[in-house]
Amino acid sequence: MADFWDSVKTTVNNAAEKTAQFAGNLTELTKAKVSLRNEEKALEETYRNIGELYYAYQRCNDNNSAQIASLIIQADDHREAIRVLNQTVADLQRDLK
Repeated sequence: MADFWDSVKTTVNNAAEKTAQFAGNLTELTKAKVSLRNEEKALEETYRNIGELYYAYQRCNDNNSAQIASLIIQADDHREAIRVLNQTVADLQRDLK
């Protein structure tokens, strides 16, 4: 009879560990998705700023090429972060299956 209860205890402990691991992975996935969306919003804002500066350059002949170059570097950084976060999300989703 003791073997039966030991078996039940082991099964319950294993289930609890798997549930905790699943919850942790789900939390990490949610965090990664939020970070991804924030990076996408930041990239959109950077593109908008580039567009405004380029428009000012075309209409007013403002010499803002240094600002545009700086924003292009920021856009590249956001794009790289998005690439990494997309991979992270894919990996976490695969782990949840």
